[in-house]
Amino acid sequence: MKVEIQNVGNDQIGVICPYTSKFVNAAHALNGKWDGNMWVFDDVLLDIIKTKLMDIYCTDGSPCERVSIKITAIKDLSSTQDSVTFFGLPIAKASGRDSGAKVCDGAAMISGKIGSGGSRQYWTTWVSEGSEFIVKDLPIAWLQKISERWSIEQYGASKVDATALTTEKDALLKRLAEIDRMLTADNWADSSASAI
Repeated sequence: MKVEIQNVGNDQIGVICPYTSKFVNAAHALNGKWDGNMWVFDDVLLDIIKTKLMDIYCTDGSPCERVSIKITAIKDLSSTQDSVTFFGLPIAKASGRDSGAKVCDGAAMISGKIGSGGSRQYWTTWVSEGSEFIVKDLPIAWLQKISERWSIEQYGASKVDATALTTEKDALLKRLAEIDRMLTADNWADSSASAI
C-alpha cells in the first residue's frame, strides 16, 4: 500500500494513496482536486492531510515497519453498489447483480467465496463467512485495529524499507546541522549584543 505526499509546486502538495471512500470524502471536504494521478491540496493543509492519512491508512507516507495481514470474514459480508472493504480498503468488488465479484488490487483471496447479487438496480457485492484474504504491505499499526467484521492476524515477517529510512535519517541529520548553525549564530549574536 503506497501512501506518499509530494511537493508539486505553486504552494501545493500532492497525495498518492489507495482508493477509499473515507479519504475521497475527506479530500472533497478539504477542497482537494483529483488530477488523474493524485489528490492536490493547498500546502497550508499539510498537517491536516497528514492527520487524515494517519487516521485512515495508519501512515502519512513516512517510512515505517510494514507487514502483510491475513483477514478472515467473521460473518457473511455485503455492500450495496460498492466494494466489501477492510477499514475502507476495497477487498472484493462487483459491478452489477450478475457480474460476479473480483478481488481488488492489494488483496489476494486464499479461501472462501465472493460474488454478486441483489437486484438489477440495487446490486450487492458479498463475501462469505470464513473467507480469507491476504492484504499486503500495510503499516504494522493495522494489526492493532479491531473489527466486528474481520479477524486480523499478521501473515509472514514484517519488513522495513532500509533505503527510505536511510534517506529520512540523512534529511534529519542535515536539518539538525542547520539548526546547530542557527543556534550557534544566534548565540554569537546574543553574546555580541550583551558585550555592547
